[in-house]
Amino acid sequence: MTDDIQTLFASACYRVTLPSGFADLRIDAPCPDTLACWLARHAGSTPAWLITAHNPRAQLLDASVNRARATVLEHYATTRHLVALECVNQDPADAWPDEPGLLIAGLEEGMARALGRRFAQLAIVEVRIAQSVRLLWL
Repeated sequence: MTDDIQTLFASACYRVTLPSGFADLRIDAPCPDTLACWLARHAGSTPAWLITAHNPRAQLLDASVNRARATVLEHYATTRHLVALECVNQDPADAWPDEPGLLIAGLEEGMARALGRRFAQLAIVEVRIAQSVRLLWL
């Protein structure tokens, strides 16, 4: 993994769509209060996990392929009755395309890592109430 990829992931804005607006997550920054209430209701003491299906192994794919992969991730969450919010990973320098994904509540870390690996992701993002947002390399 290159330093450029590590910097890209660490500097990204992870924007979560809430019923009443947005919450912007940053790696190593506290979980925003606007998201903490939702987490308390849906994740409890377990973290929520930001996972995308786009651009596996940080390799750019065609938009139609990414959409199809995202549909599979959404289907996975829906069929397992997982509570999730839509999100998008954004590069503040606009050097990398936006990557839609899901913030999924209540998964244990092993399950979240397995899901990230299933979609060939290099990392997933852990979100907990009253803690810093963490990037976990897979």
